[in-house]
Amino acid sequence: MGWDAFGLPAENAAIDRGVLPDEWTRKNIQNMRKQLRDDMKLSFDWTREIATCNPNYYRWTQWLFIKLFEAGLAYKRLAEVNWDPVDKTVLANELVDAEGRSWRSGALSLKDGLGEIRGQQWRDVIQMQEGWIGPNDGFVVEFDLVFHSTDKEHQGERLAVFTKQPGLAAAGAISFVAVGPQSIFWNERFRFPQNICEVNGSRKLVVTSSCSSLGKLSVQPAASRHPWPERLNISVKHLLTGTYIPLVYDPELHSSVEYETVIELGTPDICDRHRELSRFLDLPPPECQIDLTSPAETDNELRIRIKRSPLPEFNGLNLREATALAVSKLKGSEYRLYRCSRYRKDWSVSRQRYWATPIPLISCPNCGMVPVPEEDLPVELPPLKVPLKRGDAPLKENTEWRHTTCPRCGSPAEREVDTLDTFVDSSWYYLRFLDPTNSKEICSRDNAHKHIPVDIYIGGIEHAIRHLFYARFIAHFLHRELGLLPCREPFRRFLPVGLVMGRTFRSSITGQYFPAQDIDKDSSGNARAKATGEAVVESWEKMSKSKLNGVDPSEVFARYGVELTRLTMLASVGPHAARQWNEGEILRGVKNWQSRLWNLIGQIIEFSNDPSILWPSADRTDYLVADKDFLQTYAHIVKQVHHHYGESFVLSAVIANLQKLTSILLKHSRVGERCMSSRTYLKALADLIVMLHPLAPLFTCELWRGFSLALCSAPSEALHYLQAAPDWHYHLQRDVMEQRFPRAMGQG
Repeated sequence: MGWDAFGLPAENAAIDRGVLPDEWTRKNIQNMRKQLRDDMKLSFDWTREIATCNPNYYRWTQWLFIKLFEAGLAYKRLAEVNWDPVDKTVLANELVDAEGRSWRSGALSLKDGLGEIRGQQWRDVIQMQEGWIGPNDGFVVEFDLVFHSTDKEHQGERLAVFTKQPGLAAAGAISFVAVGPQSIFWNERFRFPQNICEVNGSRKLVVTSSCSSLGKLSVQPAASRHPWPERLNISVKHLLTGTYIPLVYDPELHSSVEYETVIELGTPDICDRHRELSRFLDLPPPECQIDLTSPAETDNELRIRIKRSPLPEFNGLNLREATALAVSKLKGSEYRLYRCSRYRKDWSVSRQRYWATPIPLISCPNCGMVPVPEEDLPVELPPLKVPLKRGDAPLKENTEWRHTTCPRCGSPAEREVDTLDTFVDSSWYYLRFLDPTNSKEICSRDNAHKHIPVDIYIGGIEHAIRHLFYARFIAHFLHRELGLLPCREPFRRFLPVGLVMGRTFRSSITGQYFPAQDIDKDSSGNARAKATGEAVVESWEKMSKSKLNGVDPSEVFARYGVELTRLTMLASVGPHAARQWNEGEILRGVKNWQSRLWNLIGQIIEFSNDPSILWPSADRTDYLVADKDFLQTYAHIVKQVHHHYGESFVLSAVIANLQKLTSILLKHSRVGERCMSSRTYLKALADLIVMLHPLAPLFTCELWRGFSLALCSAPSEALHYLQAAPDWHYHLQRDVMEQRFPRAMGQG
């Protein structure tokens, strides 16, 4: 058992209650451990218990981040971000729902094959992840940026550009790189000063008509009347030659998705629009000259040929050959060039909150961003003296914790004050279960190679583009870069489970969630907040701490008991479907089923107390042996139960089949004491109890006790006759969990 204990929901809950996040989290872990162990009677290996908020766990989250940072896969970049006005933190794009609202929190950055997870159970995941990342239809080229202003804060930034023709960039055939209005670089701080106006700069003043009906003229900035292209005060550094390439603003570059930006490589020798833009901004021609061969050739990769490049090895190559050469020269150089989808986005992993793993980086004025030495891990959260309020920045304000020395040069430096998104903590937890007390390694290589991949991953389908996506990415890194895992894919099978939906109340204005006890219904049946009278949106959504729509399991167990609650949850729908928590008809149906099972056992006990009862023997005919319909149905039920337990995991179908067998046995029990003389009937009843045991262990322990005591009261010759049958595998003196599971027909 592990506790994904860091994060925004826990921090917000602590803020709302005026307690410390650490105190609130550990109290909840203690309560939930009691619920699982004492109330739900679940069995876990508690010697392997982990919690992501423990320093001995997040030490290895920090170690993993440092490895990603050293490999060039974790970096700090300028980017447009989503700001959550309620939680007062940055949100990553993947944590904003279709309505633009916060799902969790996030904002530092990270870089992925689906070919190894084929199969029916992975179908939906493959479709979602392929839709999320798109096809690998091109390459990303990462350029160093050079800022020409005196502001040195952003030196070291990179610009990632998607292109299908990296050979043009490598050979030097681009004269500019263009960004559009949605780019973070179209910003006043990155424009040339007003006293440096270029011939066609957008700071140029134009005479325009301010009121056509009156014929009045006015002088206004050109950009306010019509967006003009503009050269920015930033250059892009060529990957191989080191020469500078202008970064320009092109107002025509728009994306249909709000948070996406379009970036283009300017190739004036090929594209007419790029040629006009170069001419307009008076940009120097590219260093590389290209030829266009026969117009009859329609494939640009063959039609375009490098005529003369500053890198002679590109001379004479067609575009396909130039791309292959570029890949061979750059593929191992700090992820400067890699095959990718145009839809790939960075995983934004930093947050501006306290209750999370501190990012183990130090900012030095001389050395830049430096990782904390491994021997100094973990970088622990400084303890709080008073509870937090929303918007507090305790790491930033704690100068004693923030100020440190650079581990490289010894100069005064500062710790990174952002913290990691909780998906980083949970992206590798399965590995720690194998080696939870190892203080020298994240997990021993022997343990990992013995037990990975995980047999089955069970989770909501929404994790296909969240946790499962991130866990696969981390596993690929641990396999390819560190050799820790024996395979790229960490999970052998996937069982997507539907969400448990709770009744949810949310403000349509702010998006704030309200607990059910803070809601009243007006005369029209509309939900309103008690405190303000504000109308709120009522819906069914995934039960979540952050949405305040959960149900306390202890209260449900107190009303119905753990077995009835569990069977109700499992019987309602298959594992893939969402279920609304509604204590209604399904619960009553399961309760009635339990009563029918008690009736079957009660009848057996009653008959066993009758000294004149006829027990099974070789001298009596088993009336069910000749009932072909019963035998076929019985064999089919056992086969279906095997299939749904071991293959489909549709436990509602297991319950449906067991309910069917219960009804059949009740029908045959009406023959009275004759059923006691049928070995087939008694075996079917024993099979029913044992097949139900994984779903209702406590209930079936009682059923088995009654069943076994009744049979043990039989004469010894009757017991010997039962146990001598080749298909009777039961030991009546043992508990139900020690019994062998019934075999399907043909299994022996």
